[in-house]
Amino acid sequence: MDSNCIKDICVRSCIAYRSFVEEQQAKGEHASRFVLDIDVMEFDRSGEVILRISQNVRSVNDMFLMIGKSAFYTDDIRDLIYDRDRNIISMYPTEGVLELLKSTHVSEVKLVSDLKWLIDITQNFYESYGHMVRYPDRLTNLYGREEFHTPKGREPSPQQMDAIEGVLNDPTSYVWGTPGTGKTQFVLSTAIMTCVREGERVAVIAPTNTALEQVLRGLIRSLKESDPD
Repeated sequence: MDSNCIKDICVRSCIAYRSFVEEQQAKGEHASRFVLDIDVMEFDRSGEVILRISQNVRSVNDMFLMIGKSAFYTDDIRDLIYDRDRNIISMYPTEGVLELLKSTHVSEVKLVSDLKWLIDITQNFYESYGHMVRYPDRLTNLYGREEFHTPKGREPSPQQMDAIEGVLNDPTSYVWGTPGTGKTQFVLSTAIMTCVREGERVAVIAPTNTALEQVLRGLIRSLKESDPD
């Protein structure tokens, strides 16, 4: 499979997934999974804008600002930071956005989390750089099941063992499962622990900082239980 084929598959997948999200939103089904509107309670009209929000949020990585019917993204709202303890979001908007905020009633200002935006960003990435994506053509080692270093005190299911075998022995693998099926704290932990104990280096990559943090939290917890050192 060459780079152009991979690029085409990824772009078409983004288009198909975006259509699915739009269909779900139009039906009102599972809308909370795709769109999250957050009312702004107050903001400081200085260079740094402080938004006091009405509820806790999981992440601001996929958020953009709505002022009336106009949307503003990362180019317009820089350094978007969420303070979980104080339940505030700070940012540095461009001069034009700042002036618009000053002239807009707080009820017209919202923060929105929309999965379509992340899909669009992903699609743009593949359209711009997809020709640089290459399918792995070799593996450093092949591992038999007897070589797997599984977390202590946990008995793997046949499905988990199949997933681990695929991760360690196939150039590219996709592990799917509902929450709580052990994708991170068992399958990924076992794969990483097996590689590390054999002297291999492992890179953990995620599309956002929050996603990476979630993965690492699960990994570190699982690895500490198995090997405190």
